[in-house]
Parts: sequence; structure tokens; C-alpha cells
Amino acid sequence: AAVKQSVYAGVGGAVNCACYVAVKYLCGNDFAAVMAGAAFVAAYAYWMSRVHRAPATIFLTTSIMPVIPGATLFYMMHGFVQSDYGMASQQTILLAQTCLAVAFGFLVIEIIIRYAGEMRSTGVEGEHCEEKKAYQMEYTADHSDRIPGDYLTWRNPAVPACQQYATDRVYRRII
Repeated sequence: AAVKQSVYAGVGGAVNCACYVAVKYLCGNDFAAVMAGAAFVAAYAYWMSRVHRAPATIFLTTSIMPVIPGATLFYMMHGFVQSDYGMASQQTILLAQTCLAVAFGFLVIEIIIRYAGEMRSTGVEGEHCEEKKAYQMEYTADHSDRIPGDYLTWRNPAVPACQQYATDRVYRRII
């Protein structure tokens, strides 16, 4: 299984490199290209972790390698060692920009995934809300002997029904 995951991690790195080159060609901006590549890697790692039931770190660390600023770090250190502080400061700024682009790319996807997961777990007002209310009432009627009486009577009017449905669903797992 580890060999199969390694192959997919390598594919992620290759597509990351292609994404970086394409955005660099289209925008001409290195920051945007690195950020787009990092965002792709984060989404790809999340998807592959679900497909292979493995930690996303396996795919994340391997697939991000094409945009890691190794040469920039080398030239920054070389500038400091050779007392060429102009080159060292220039490379330091470039290194910081690249690292921030990688971090921002990861964060954008993480926020999207967490927001989508939150919306999925709490529910939103919309087309399925009436269906959820009906299911909730049906469940309460069928299982009123197992649910404490005060839980049946108390409902917060400020909470939308779909969010209450999600709360009830979590509560039902406990009992």
C-alpha cells in the first residue's frame, strides 16, 4: 500500500509543477504561481487521504517539493557567508515570499474544507430543511422513551431548525 501511495504522491508533485509553470506563464507572478501550486497540493493531499485512508501529510510533503525554495535558501546563506549582504537580503525577501505563498495556499484550502465540513455537519436553511424537520419529529415520536423529557420540550427559538436537526443528530448518537 505504501508503494501505491508513493506513486500518487509523485503524481501530485508532477501536477503541482505543471500548475506552477502554467500560472507563472499566465500571470508572470511567482507569488501567485507558488500559492496556486500549494493550494492544488493541499486539495490533492486532502482528496488522496480520503481515497487511500491515509494521513494527508504523506501526500502533502511529497507533492509540495517542486515549489520548496531550496536554491533561494542556499543563495541566501551563501550571501551571508561571503559577506554579500545585498544578495543575502534579496534572497531572504524572496524566501519569505515563497514560504508565505505556500502557507497561504495551504490555508485557503484548509479554510474551504473546514467551512464545507461545517456546513455539511450543521446544515443550512434550504431545500432539505423541511425534510429534516419531519425526520426529527418522526424520530422524537418513535424514541420518546429513550430521550429525557426536558430535551423534548426545550427548543431554542434563535437556532434555525436545520442547525437544531444537526444538534439532535449528535445527541442521538450519544444515547
